[in-house]
Amino acid sequence: MQITLFNNLIGENLVSMNRYANTLEAGLAKRPGINASSFAVRQTGFIKPFRPLLHFVPWLKDYGRDMFFSRYLKYPFLARNKQGQINHVTDQLNTHLLRILDPNKTVVTCHDLIPLEYEEDPIALKVFKWNIGFLSKAAKIIADSQSTKNDIIKFLNIPQEKITVVYLGVNPVFKPINDSTALSALRLKYNLPSGRFLLFVGNNLAYKNRTGLSASFNSLASSYPDLSLVIVGQPEPVAPALAGRVLYFSGLSESDLIGFYNLADVYVQPSLKEGFGWPVLEAMACGTPVVCSNTPSLPEVGGSVVIYADPQSNNSFAKGVSFALNLSDQQRDKIKEAGLAQAAKFSWEKCISGTVGVYNELISKDSLESQSNLPVIGN
Repeated sequence: MQITLFNNLIGENLVSMNRYANTLEAGLAKRPGINASSFAVRQTGFIKPFRPLLHFVPWLKDYGRDMFFSRYLKYPFLARNKQGQINHVTDQLNTHLLRILDPNKTVVTCHDLIPLEYEEDPIALKVFKWNIGFLSKAAKIIADSQSTKNDIIKFLNIPQEKITVVYLGVNPVFKPINDSTALSALRLKYNLPSGRFLLFVGNNLAYKNRTGLSASFNSLASSYPDLSLVIVGQPEPVAPALAGRVLYFSGLSESDLIGFYNLADVYVQPSLKEGFGWPVLEAMACGTPVVCSNTPSLPEVGGSVVIYADPQSNNSFAKGVSFALNLSDQQRDKIKEAGLAQAAKFSWEKCISGTVGVYNELISKDSLESQSNLPVIGN
């Protein structure tokens, strides 16, 4: 079976989505009977023949004309001749490729529809709506969570029978570190706080709710004078009262990020919504207590292990963090073991098997069987 994975633009800084695509391709390569290859285009300049378009759509200058040209004009033109026996669009940002891909043999992974609720740029929202409108053409849709599946049904009115939930996995390198010397060296390398600290990993988009996190931390600051907040992501201005207690880091290697999870006293995820929630899973896999929002889809990942709070209430979130900070050693050990067990439920092997299962469902359709007569493969 020849699978072509259509991935995001080469060089595009979409870390999580690129990780998904790369891990999927590597996992499929180990499955007998599957020949998987990937295709993507590199972002290039807005070439001369298309420059007159700027006079008719001047908003392209603000939206990012090079990205727009590469994703929506160049990519479909080149993708037309790269189709496999099954096409798999690995990110909903490229759903527009269904304009030219054979929809009867195309699978799309939809990680989330969060922009429909939280995108603040009206132009970006308009483009997203146009792009995601092609999702109904796909023969099969993979959703990262039941929450995302529910949103696809709610916002796009797509029959639930077309959508399969396939949870993502966690890399087994995310695990507890028992080498205190290595952890001390990492703390020294980044000049991390000597006292306790909360950790958040993520960007500064509105739905990540960094504003709420800052407010919750501010309300805790006086009660916990030794407490700091460490954010792995784009830096933002820090209130003078919290100077030196809110620290930003970016560009961490995977091994150093694992160390950050291990050093943190509590991992916090205050998101208003998530399509899945990888950092929560990674924190549990490292044995770190987690306080996170009670909003979709985080309870699907955290199960009964994490401490939930209302992200719309700074008081609720602060109470959740305070509870986690005051756990006894015995309680922390119990949460650590439960978190490790919960994280173990989400493996890449299960993700790959679930994905192959979707391919097999597509193969079993009479329309595809008559075209290719492909054998169903083991998943």
